[in-house]
Amino acid sequence: MTIGVAVGGATVGVAVAGACVAVAHQYLRAKGKEGYRFLPERVAREEQIREMSALGAQVIAFLRNP
Repeated sequence: MTIGVAVGGATVGVAVAGACVAVAHQYLRAKGKEGYRFLPERVAREEQIREMSALGAQVIAFLRNP
């Protein structure tokens, strides 16, 4: 079902980054490694999100272009 509400570039960017983090988490867990975890310190949490977003993007790119 289409609602017809346009979303801005920043919203799309956040959604894509979140999806990449989810993909990275699942990938790491499938390999028996620790996935995303809550970190109480904001700086560490933001770094983890950046790293996992990049990993998730790599996994998606690999799966799209085998």
